[in-house]
Amino acid sequence: MKRNIKKEAAQYIKIISKQIPKDYPNKTALLNMIRQNMNDFIFEHPACTIDDIIEEFGSSAELTAYWMEEMPDSDIAATLQKSHRSFIILIIVCLICFAVFFFTSQYVRNWYINDALIVEETLYVTDETEFPSEWEEKFNNGVETND
Repeated sequence: MKRNIKKEAAQYIKIISKQIPKDYPNKTALLNMIRQNMNDFIFEHPACTIDDIIEEFGSSAELTAYWMEEMPDSDIAATLQKSHRSFIILIIVCLICFAVFFFTSQYVRNWYINDALIVEETLYVTDETEFPSEWEEKFNNGVETND
C-alpha cells in the first residue's frame, strides 16, 4: 500500500511540475521541498491516501496558483514573452525549411525533366574513318541518297 501511495504522490508532483513554468525561479528546489514534505507526511501517516495528501497540501492547481502568486509579475511577463519568442522562431525556421525543401525539389524536378536524359554525341567522319559493318551499310545508303 505504501508503494502505491508513493507512486500516486510522484504523479501528483509531476502534475505540479508541468503546471509551474520552466523559468520559475528555484523550480527544482520548490519541487524538492514539496516532495520532502509529502514524504514526511506519508511517513507520519502510513495509512494515508492520495486524497489525504490533496487535503493536506491542496490540489495541484491550488499549489501552482499559490506559487505563481509569489512570482513577480515581471518574471511572469518575461516567461510568457520568451515562450512567445520561441514559438515565433520555431515558425520561421519551419517556413525556411519548407521553402528550401520546395525549391530544392523543384530544381531536381526541372533538372530531371530537362537535362537528365539528354545525351549529346558528335561523330566526326573523315575518309579514313572505320565503321562497324552494320553502320557502314547505313552510312553508304545515306550518302547515296544525299547525292
